[in-house]
Order: sequence, then C-alpha cells, then structure tokens
Amino acid sequence: MINRRRFLQLGSLAGAAFLVPPFLRVAALSPKLSGKKIVLLYLSGGNDGLNTVVPYRNDVYYRLRPRLSLTPKELLRLNDEAGLHPALTALRAIYEQGEMCMIHSVGYAHPERSHFQSALTWNRAHVDRNVPTGWLGRVADEYGQQTVCAVGSVQREILQGVRTNGVVLEEDATAFVPGAAKANELCRKLLITAQSIANGAAPSIYYLEQGGYDTHVHQRQSHRQLLTELNEGLNVFATVLKKTDEWKNTLLVVVSEFGRRVAENQFGGTDHGAANNLLIVGGELSSPGFYNPLPDLDRLDNGDLKHTVDFREVYATLLSRWLRMESAPILGKTFGQLAFI
Repeated sequence: MINRRRFLQLGSLAGAAFLVPPFLRVAALSPKLSGKKIVLLYLSGGNDGLNTVVPYRNDVYYRLRPRLSLTPKELLRLNDEAGLHPALTALRAIYEQGEMCMIHSVGYAHPERSHFQSALTWNRAHVDRNVPTGWLGRVADEYGQQTVCAVGSVQREILQGVRTNGVVLEEDATAFVPGAAKANELCRKLLITAQSIANGAAPSIYYLEQGGYDTHVHQRQSHRQLLTELNEGLNVFATVLKKTDEWKNTLLVVVSEFGRRVAENQFGGTDHGAANNLLIVGGELSSPGFYNPLPDLDRLDNGDLKHTVDFREVYATLLSRWLRMESAPILGKTFGQLAFI
C-alpha cells in the first residue's frame, strides 16, 4: 500500500511543471503519423507473472510454491479466480475503472531460457537469429527516426534499424521535472514520458525498461520492491495523462522476456520459464479485464507454462489497429490480430 505521505509526494510530482527536453520540442514540429501513442515498458530479467496476477483458486499453484505463493488474504482480488500482488494498488484501481487488459500465456514456439537469446527474440520480434535489426528500429526505418523514443538506459538492439535508429533520451528526468529526484528511477522515466505525451511531443512509440526481475533468490522481498516501484510509476503516469485527452490516445504495454518456472526453487525464488502474462493499460480498451483464460497449470511443458498467444500478434495489433502502421514489413510477415482494441 502507498501511505498518505507517499501518495501526496507522488501527487505533487505528477502535477509538477514540465519543461519539454529540447530535442522533443523540435520533434513536436514534425508531422505526426497519428494521434495515438504506445509506451512499451520492458521488465528486464523475466517477471514472475504467476505472482503478479495470482491464480489463488488453483491448488497446483500452492502445491508447487509452498513458501513463495501468495495467500488469498494477501491479494488484491480481481475476480473469483485471480488477484493482483498486494503492491499493485494503483493497477487494481485502473483495472476497476475498466482500463487494464491482461493477456495470459504469451510467448513463442521453442522458447529459450537464456536472458540474452530470449531478449533478442522479443527485441527483434523475430525468431531468426540472423535478423540484425530491432522491431522498433524497423519502425524508425519505415516512418522516421522521431517516431520512436527510448527513455533512459535501454537495450539498444530493439532500436537498431538499417537506415536509422530510434532516438534515445539519456538525460536525467530530474533536469526537467522539479522534485522528480524524490521518485524512483522507473517513476521518473514514466513521468517524463507522460509529460512528453501530454505536451504534444512527436514520438508514436516510447520504450522504457525496469531491471531486476531475475528473482532466483529471496523473491518475496525483491519482487515486492520491484512491483512497488512499478506501481508508483503507473500511478504517476496515469495521473498525468488523465488530466488531458491523451489518456484515451495512449496504451502502456508491460512485457518481459519470459515468465518464471511454475515451481519455486530451493533458494526462495523461481528460475527461468517460458510463457507469461502481458498487461495493457489505457483509456480506450475494447476488451478490458481478462482477455483470455488464466494459464493451465495442469498442462505444463516440462514445468513451464505453454504459450497460446504469440507475442507478435500483440505487436501486430498495436501497430495496425492502434498506430495504423503496416505491420507486416516491420514484423517480417502477417500475424493474426487480437480484439483488445
């Protein structure tokens, strides 16, 4: 839970005056592809989706996680089957307002448990390891460099194009937002992103990262801290954009390179898994709530969740339906689209 003092700090931060960074002011003069925005937030290390959206009615979950599982009393209940991690109070409020969609069992065929290889697959949006470009770099190639902006330190592979790369804002957000030094790093990134969108900056896609999700040991403590920081960032992000019409024009998409193993390990954590849930937040969702069923814990693939949704179907939907871009040149082929927007 966010206490009253912390809530007031974050509220004042979200209302702070914002000085648009110089290159974003210039970028705002460029023709926009559309009025829609995507904010892609990558949880680096492999977020434990089962302890983020918890299937608290599933006996297998408790049997395979005798120490790590979260009890129904701890959770922020969403329905009769699942609840959110207790740190995600702001996200639960967004869910209750019909502004969050959860897509379960997202992944790809023949997944790797390597951070490096799996991150490359997600960054390239391609399973061919010989593809030299990232999918956001290909967006920049097709629609112009100012279409894509990364905020803070990120994996540069995703921004690599053939003719150009996405723009990177490396300056500290505290230089532009009074009082931002009081916030955590992710909160500052989301704040500067939201204020950039609110002030009409040009990029159609923003890319951010939060690290630390490789929770092999002492996961209860570390995961709670990570999700607390995520929660604070989402609270500020939504607060800023809900003051403008841009909330309905923006989708924030939370992804990770893989989920964790269903069974806990001997060190109070979880090891590298496969499929995971994917969260989408925004004011104009066609299908808020649970887009598809919770993962089937009775039918695992060598201890991992099976994927039923290819992550590139999500990307194809975002590109085609939201940004009105041609998705096939960016993703390498045509993928089916989903009905969350």
